[in-house]
Amino acid sequence: LGVGGGNFNQYLSVLKSRTFYPEKFQAWDPHSTYFGALAEHGLIGFLTVCGILAFLCRKSFLRLRSQNDRNFVSIGFAGVFVAIAIEAICVDIMNFRQYWVLFALAATFHSARGHVPRSQGIDVTGGTLHE
Repeated sequence: LGVGGGNFNQYLSVLKSRTFYPEKFQAWDPHSTYFGALAEHGLIGFLTVCGILAFLCRKSFLRLRSQNDRNFVSIGFAGVFVAIAIEAICVDIMNFRQYWVLFALAATFHSARGHVPRSQGIDVTGGTLHE
């Protein structure tokens, strides 16, 4: 079990009082998403964060590998999620709202089904597909 979300600094004060953490060091928040999740939420939180990033990376690459869906959005999501997973090693990305918006967009994009291929259009008057 971890110390609870947002309680890392408070727990450092406890460790300092017990002389398990050097008094001269400042109480900084964890700078790694992975180690921060492990410290604050325990093994379950760590595995959840890793699972979310792995799931989004995997979905992006699977969508990219499909023959009929190689577009700039798929390539962009695949590259961005690899970059985010690497950045999370030394930066706590959990507080960056733009990443959560990106995660939501990617989840929506990857769950979209029945997209209209580029060679087909929609006839607005009859609502049928034509080539």
